[in-house]
Amino acid sequence: MQKCWISQASNCLRAATRASSDWASNNVRQTLSDVSITRTGKPIIRVQGGRSALGASRGCTVVVPYREEMARRHLKVTGDLGRVVFMEWDMRNTPSIEESVRHSDIVYNLVGRDYPTKNFDFEDVHVESAERIAEAVAKYDVDRFVHVSSYNADKNSPSAFFRTKGQAEEVVRNIFPETTLVRPAPAFGFEDKLLHKLAGVTNMFTSNHMRERFWPVHAIDIGSALAVMAEDDTTASETYELHGPKNYSMAEIAEIVDKEIIKHRRHINIPPRILKTLADMYNRLIWWSETSSDSVTREFIDQKIDPNAKTFKDLGIEPGALANLTFQYLIHDEFAPATHDNSPVRLFTIYATFRKLVVELRLFLDRNTNHTTIESLQNCLKGLKVSLITVLFEGLDRGGFAAGMQRLIPFLGYHHILMFLIVAGIILLSLLLAGCSSTSPGIPNIFLISLYYEHYPPSFDPAQVDPGVTTAIANIVGQAQLEVRVGYFGICINPDGGSFLCSNNASSLASQVSVDQDPLNLIWVASTFKDSIVFPYLIIVAMILAFICFILLATFPGWHEETDERGSERDVKPFPSRPVSQVALALIFVASVFVLVSVLWQHTASVAASTIAQDLGNGSVKSGVGTTAMILGWFGFALFIIVTIGLLVMILSISLLDRLTDD
Repeated sequence: MQKCWISQASNCLRAATRASSDWASNNVRQTLSDVSITRTGKPIIRVQGGRSALGASRGCTVVVPYREEMARRHLKVTGDLGRVVFMEWDMRNTPSIEESVRHSDIVYNLVGRDYPTKNFDFEDVHVESAERIAEAVAKYDVDRFVHVSSYNADKNSPSAFFRTKGQAEEVVRNIFPETTLVRPAPAFGFEDKLLHKLAGVTNMFTSNHMRERFWPVHAIDIGSALAVMAEDDTTASETYELHGPKNYSMAEIAEIVDKEIIKHRRHINIPPRILKTLADMYNRLIWWSETSSDSVTREFIDQKIDPNAKTFKDLGIEPGALANLTFQYLIHDEFAPATHDNSPVRLFTIYATFRKLVVELRLFLDRNTNHTTIESLQNCLKGLKVSLITVLFEGLDRGGFAAGMQRLIPFLGYHHILMFLIVAGIILLSLLLAGCSSTSPGIPNIFLISLYYEHYPPSFDPAQVDPGVTTAIANIVGQAQLEVRVGYFGICINPDGGSFLCSNNASSLASQVSVDQDPLNLIWVASTFKDSIVFPYLIIVAMILAFICFILLATFPGWHEETDERGSERDVKPFPSRPVSQVALALIFVASVFVLVSVLWQHTASVAASTIAQDLGNGSVKSGVGTTAMILGWFGFALFIIVTIGLLVMILSISLLDRLTDD
């Protein structure tokens, strides 16, 4: 939301009186054209100074309400001192809204968001906030109110975004009938969500084969239109459809973008139901704007223009065409100079100029009817383009492209990789210990041993004294189908093939089943195995030692710049402390040994107990060893061993370098 605040009548007159001597001394003449009367009969004297986007250059003070401190930084330098004023506000706090608009002569409502969050949905952002702002504008009798809506704003739209935008238009017009409604088309410009999104690698998925059609508009043209509305009272109560001069499909714009960035971005079409579900889950997991289920719905809605609405033509503005402006907005993201060396920067400038020339020549060739001339010139342009790109990269390599990339990308040190492996090992062992401790998804599937009732023909062995016991046990078991899984700190049971019940107290689990469900007391057998054989404390100690090793590795020095005797900067990384490295090595080695002993004991004991339990079942009980638990344990051990070897190699390398340096 942005407001242009202009001095009240008495203040203007006093300012004119005080400044009259200054005008005279500077030979600046003021005429009647510098005085205008607003809709409410309020005189305004336009003073000189200021460089803000909407009003500072026209004698206005721009008041910018904000929510996040970091989001307003770039606006501080858009006007002279005192011309851009910031006020903190909250869309649910009416006093903060009223304080922001009470001294304004025109209010621009630019509040909007194209995806919902857990704190604010479309209804909150578009309808309720617009209602509160319009009420504040009406309460303090502000001269003008410009409500920036959206293209396709319709209260009956299947898209929640378009629907709430349409509802907001109706609400603000009911509260403030002279509201100016502005419906901009999808905008392109610096840091836009159109060209840069299509140029990015993350924009892969679509649902409508990119067939959505609209008239993209230049963001600067929208700003120019809003500025004209501030000075033209005849725009009050009007509705403006601000759109570009040409209709495009999203696929056509993507093709233009691919030509500019000299890359082909792949787009995968996914059925809308699936993509909506995935987008909704993704939107709940992250807090920044990427996608939403409603954005999938909007892909199937083409832009419709209200024939009764006014356009740029009524404001005396000729909108810019997208095809003529994509170059200047995308070239900066494609090849950025990596160093401060003059050679790469000069080549970058030459290449940018060359590409602009190529665009102009292509437009000329399109108008030429001599096909032979067209083909020869096009082949020449392709050859020049390839040659210049080759020279560009050679110059970047000579100019220190690698050093520039090190400044742009955070350096990943050797010890950082070891730290990552330690964290991965701790996570795997934590999952292993958490097995069968709760009914959370996946946790019951992490178990050491599983016992369950199932009838199967047993194999006869001469060592069996009474083979007939098989029939007796089968009669006792009956139709029982209970399954018991054992983890380090819990037991999970599945009495009837449904969901698992998990607890660390076997007695509480036994109280929830009948004798017919567990006739051979498998719950008691599992509890005995957990209490008498399973020993988790070696793994816990190993995780603690690994975490201490992680902290020691975090203290290792990283890359930094130093100035040598000649005043040149160089990247330097000192060796880590030898005692700290040795302590870290000892800790991770002991942790590896503890994990090895624990996992080996876990594997051996589980296989032995599983075999014995199944033999004692005599054709009525089966058992198994948890594959997931074994994988987690052995992978955790492998990661700790890799860290141990890595630290050992690092210490030996440092020792060797010290010896070579001393020699």
